[in-house]
Amino acid sequence: KQANPSADCSIFDHRPTSTNGNYLLLGITSSGQLFTYVNAGYVITASSATALSSQTWQHVAYVRNGTSGKLYIDGTSVASTTDSVDYVSPAPLLIGQHAFNAAQFNGYLDEVRITKGVARYTANFTPPAQAFPDQ
Repeated sequence: KQANPSADCSIFDHRPTSTNGNYLLLGITSSGQLFTYVNAGYVITASSATALSSQTWQHVAYVRNGTSGKLYIDGTSVASTTDSVDYVSPAPLLIGQHAFNAAQFNGYLDEVRITKGVARYTANFTPPAQAFPDQ
Protein backbone atom coordinates (compact mmCIF):
# COMPACT_ATOMS: atom_id res chain seq x y z
CA LYS A 1 0.00 0.00 0.00
CA GLN A 2 1.69 3.16 -1.19
CA ALA A 3 1.04 6.80 -0.51
CA ASN A 4 0.87 9.08 -3.54
CA PRO A 5 4.28 8.75 -5.21
CA SER A 6 6.16 11.89 -6.19
CA ALA A 7 9.19 10.07 -7.65
CA ASP A 8 10.29 6.58 -8.60
CA CYS A 9 10.67 4.39 -5.52
CA SER A 10 12.16 1.01 -4.67
CA ILE A 11 10.21 -1.97 -3.35
CA PHE A 12 13.48 -3.86 -3.11
CA ASP A 13 16.97 -3.08 -4.30
CA HIS A 14 19.97 -5.38 -4.50
CA ARG A 15 22.58 -3.06 -6.04
CA PRO A 16 26.13 -2.71 -4.85
CA THR A 17 27.17 0.90 -4.23
CA SER A 18 29.44 0.75 -7.26
CA THR A 19 26.49 -0.39 -9.45
CA ASN A 20 28.80 -3.06 -10.85
CA GLY A 21 27.63 -6.66 -10.72
CA ASN A 22 24.39 -8.43 -11.44
CA TYR A 23 21.52 -7.00 -9.45
CA LEU A 24 17.74 -6.61 -9.51
CA LEU A 25 15.63 -3.66 -8.41
CA LEU A 26 11.83 -3.83 -8.26
CA GLY A 27 10.19 -0.43 -8.09
CA ILE A 28 7.31 1.87 -8.89
CA THR A 29 7.52 4.93 -11.14
CA SER A 30 6.08 8.27 -10.04
CA SER A 31 3.06 7.51 -12.25
CA GLY A 32 2.45 4.19 -10.45
CA GLN A 33 3.91 1.82 -13.03
CA LEU A 34 5.66 -1.28 -11.70
CA PHE A 35 9.14 -1.89 -13.13
CA THR A 36 12.25 -4.02 -12.83
CA TYR A 37 15.71 -2.61 -13.33
CA VAL A 38 18.63 -4.94 -13.97
CA ASN A 39 22.29 -4.01 -14.32
CA ALA A 40 21.69 -0.30 -15.05
CA GLY A 41 18.75 -0.66 -17.40
CA TYR A 42 14.98 -1.02 -17.26
CA VAL A 43 13.97 -4.55 -18.15
CA ILE A 44 10.20 -4.35 -17.88
CA THR A 45 7.83 -1.53 -17.19
CA ALA A 46 4.14 -2.26 -16.85
CA SER A 47 1.91 -0.08 -19.01
CA SER A 48 0.18 2.99 -17.64
CA ALA A 49 -3.11 1.11 -18.05
CA THR A 50 -1.96 -1.22 -15.25
CA ALA A 51 -0.62 1.43 -12.89
CA LEU A 52 -0.77 0.66 -9.19
CA SER A 53 -3.35 2.54 -7.17
CA SER A 54 -2.16 4.67 -4.30
CA GLN A 55 -3.71 4.12 -0.87
CA THR A 56 -4.76 0.58 -1.90
CA TRP A 57 -3.36 -2.82 -0.93
CA GLN A 58 -2.19 -4.69 -4.01
CA HIS A 59 -0.34 -7.95 -4.53
CA VAL A 60 2.81 -7.44 -6.62
CA ALA A 61 5.16 -10.13 -7.91
CA TYR A 62 8.17 -10.47 -10.18
CA VAL A 63 8.73 -14.09 -11.18
CA ARG A 64 11.46 -15.61 -13.26
CA ASN A 65 10.79 -19.04 -14.73
CA GLY A 66 13.77 -20.27 -16.73
CA THR A 67 14.61 -17.24 -18.89
CA SER A 68 11.15 -15.67 -18.76
CA GLY A 69 10.53 -12.81 -16.32
CA LYS A 70 6.99 -11.59 -15.56
CA LEU A 71 5.47 -8.81 -13.48
CA TYR A 72 2.12 -9.52 -11.84
CA ILE A 73 -0.32 -7.13 -10.19
CA ASP A 74 -3.11 -8.74 -8.17
CA GLY A 75 -2.45 -12.07 -9.90
CA THR A 76 -2.57 -10.79 -13.48
CA SER A 77 0.52 -10.72 -15.69
CA VAL A 78 1.07 -7.12 -16.79
CA ALA A 79 4.48 -7.32 -18.50
CA SER A 80 7.11 -9.87 -19.46
CA THR A 81 10.69 -10.06 -20.69
CA THR A 82 13.60 -12.39 -21.24
CA ASP A 83 15.70 -12.63 -18.07
CA SER A 84 18.73 -14.90 -17.86
CA VAL A 85 20.81 -12.84 -15.43
CA ASP A 86 22.53 -14.65 -12.58
CA TYR A 87 21.91 -12.25 -9.69
CA VAL A 88 25.14 -12.46 -7.73
CA SER A 89 25.46 -8.99 -6.26
CA PRO A 90 27.44 -8.97 -3.01
CA ALA A 91 25.26 -6.12 -1.74
CA PRO A 92 22.66 -6.58 0.99
CA LEU A 93 19.04 -6.76 -0.10
CA LEU A 94 17.23 -3.55 0.81
CA ILE A 95 13.46 -3.69 1.22
CA GLY A 96 11.58 -0.42 0.80
CA GLN A 97 14.87 1.42 0.43
CA HIS A 98 16.99 2.58 -2.49
CA ALA A 99 20.67 1.55 -2.58
CA PHE A 100 21.80 5.18 -2.77
CA ASN A 101 19.43 6.63 -0.15
CA ALA A 102 17.00 8.01 -2.71
CA ALA A 103 13.62 6.80 -3.91
CA GLN A 104 12.47 5.33 -0.60
CA PHE A 105 9.16 3.49 -0.64
CA ASN A 106 6.54 5.66 1.06
CA GLY A 107 3.91 3.24 2.28
CA TYR A 108 3.49 -0.21 3.77
CA LEU A 109 4.84 -3.59 2.66
CA ASP A 110 3.42 -6.80 4.04
CA GLU A 111 4.17 -10.47 3.42
CA VAL A 112 7.39 -9.82 1.50
CA ARG A 113 8.56 -13.14 0.09
CA ILE A 114 11.64 -13.91 -1.97
CA THR A 115 12.13 -17.44 -3.20
CA LYS A 116 15.27 -18.68 -4.91
CA GLY A 117 14.96 -21.57 -7.34
CA VAL A 118 11.15 -21.81 -7.49
CA ALA A 119 8.84 -19.92 -9.86
CA ARG A 120 5.86 -19.34 -7.54
CA TYR A 121 3.57 -18.14 -10.32
CA THR A 122 3.80 -19.18 -13.98
CA ALA A 123 0.35 -18.00 -15.14
CA ASN A 124 -2.34 -15.65 -13.85
CA PHE A 125 -3.38 -16.59 -10.30
CA THR A 126 -5.56 -15.61 -7.36
CA PRO A 127 -3.39 -13.76 -4.82
CA PRO A 128 -3.20 -15.36 -1.37
CA ALA A 129 -5.85 -14.18 1.06
CA GLN A 130 -4.01 -15.44 4.16
CA ALA A 131 -0.53 -15.05 5.55
CA PHE A 132 2.21 -17.24 4.09
CA PRO A 133 2.96 -20.35 6.15
CA ASP A 134 6.18 -20.30 8.18
CA GLN A 135 7.69 -23.03 6.01
